[in-house]
Amino acid sequence: MPETAIKYAESLIEFGYHLGNYYKAYPLCKSPKLLAQGLHCATFDKKWVFAYKVGKQSIIIYHIRYGGEVE
Repeated sequence: MPETAIKYAESLIEFGYHLGNYYKAYPLCKSPKLLAQGLHCATFDKKWVFAYKVGKQSIIIYHIRYGGEVE
């Protein structure tokens, strides 16, 4: 169903945009590699993991991965 896929992709993108508003709500990543880089991890829909860093005026998303903790 292409329409369903498009709506889901739009939800995923919207979640990424909203991280800027709620970035403090998510903890640092548990992965030692990502923790060493100071990245935070936020999970979307219990499937997608956003690994990001907080900048002075924005957030920078380094990884968006399907599944568990980003390695």
